[in-house]
Amino acid sequence: MHERILYASALVLIGIALIIGVASAEERQITDAPVDQRYASVIGDRILWSDNRTGDYGVYLYNATEDRERPLSPPGANHTIPEASAGMAMSRDRIVWQDDRNGGWDIYLYDLSTGQETRITNGAGDAINPAIAGDWIVWQDDRNGNWDIYLHDLSTGKDLQITRNESSQVTPAVTGTMVVWNDLRSGSWDIYAWIPEGAPLPAETVTPVTAVTTPSATATAPGHHDPHHPHLP
Repeated sequence: MHERILYASALVLIGIALIIGVASAEERQITDAPVDQRYASVIGDRILWSDNRTGDYGVYLYNATEDRERPLSPPGANHTIPEASAGMAMSRDRIVWQDDRNGGWDIYLYDLSTGQETRITNGAGDAINPAIAGDWIVWQDDRNGNWDIYLHDLSTGKDLQITRNESSQVTPAVTGTMVVWNDLRSGSWDIYAWIPEGAPLPAETVTPVTAVTTPSATATAPGHHDPHHPHLP
């Protein structure tokens, strides 16, 4: 009986400690420029967002441990973390964004550990909505006249076209073992997954997982009013 009382008392103390910890957490304003800062991502003590303080959207990073903010992208063009993939813009020290400095939209990579920026796409058409996990970067790409899903493997430097269907495949997400996206091939928006078996970059394998229907099954990517001009609203 005495042991039960001690156990119950310990649970009560743990509960009180958790409540006090939550109650003592402070809300902090990270940005205060008199323009839009949008679509934040967070990993560890680092916060990433799109920022319009220079007149063009740029990518900014805040380090909470150092209490330091800095721009990552150069001025003079739009460099954005898109709404659809904002939560997957960082993986370890690597950051991806979509960038229109060359006229169309391309995917760029920034490595915080080296300070090096790398252009990932340079083909015809637009490449938007990037996401990264480990060595894999994915995005939607309209170089073939419709939106397809592409993957770039940083460990090999190779690209892979994951989808080849003539309808729209958009807004990809990625882990180290799977790519998923929204797919219009059935006439309504479905969720598809690409799950490699064995080799890091095998032949195309597309598996329907589940179905969701949007109010309007058009070729417009979810999260974008006009996928060919994916500026922030």
